[in-house]
Amino acid sequence: MTNATMTNGTWATRRLDELVSGQATLPPVVQTMKLGALDAWGEG
Repeated sequence: MTNATMTNGTWATRRLDELVSGQATLPPVVQTMKLGALDAWGEG
């Protein structure tokens, strides 16, 4: 794992972090069906 990956994460881990924190805009189908986002995630 590089330092850039450790500090900034990958695009996927950044997206997961946004979803958990509530900062991400959910896709329209998720909003329409009121599916919600993630409560938590972890590596491994």
